Amino acid sequence: MKKARSGGAKKKEKAKTDADGYMAFSMPWSLTVSYGISMFEDRSKEINVRRMRYPFSFTQTLNFSGYLRISDGWNISFSSGYDFVQKKISMTTASLARDLHCFEMSASVVLKPYSSFNFTFRARASELADALKWEKRSAYSSNIDWY
Repeated sequence: MKKARSGGAKKKEKAKTDADGYMAFSMPWSLTVSYGISMFEDRSKEINVRRMRYPFSFTQTLNFSGYLRISDGWNISFSSGYDFVQKKISMTTASLARDLHCFEMSASVVLKPYSSFNFTFRARASELADALKWEKRSAYSSNIDWY
């Protein structure tokens, strides 16, 4: 007589290994780099009365953003850039997220010029996400340099 197999029990998957038997290293990542030029009417300068227009100015920026999966459940992402006209680094953000199976935790930081932080712990189920959550945040308008 054959035993009936329970459909609810899952087999635990074995870690992937290479030819030598070592665990295969995998750290997915991405890096995006972009360059942008934009033209706009510069209202800080005097208007050209003959043309009835403000003179045009240009901005040039180099932006980059990335993502790194440290391990199962841990993710890091970031974005920043450089403004060649103002010769300053643009707004920089970084975040760390952790998948806790039924819950998720995330922490993010915005650095100069608009420094702030946000920490969230919430249920992953969409029905419970608003009811089961805890957030701690600062705001740009009321923030003191905390780092």
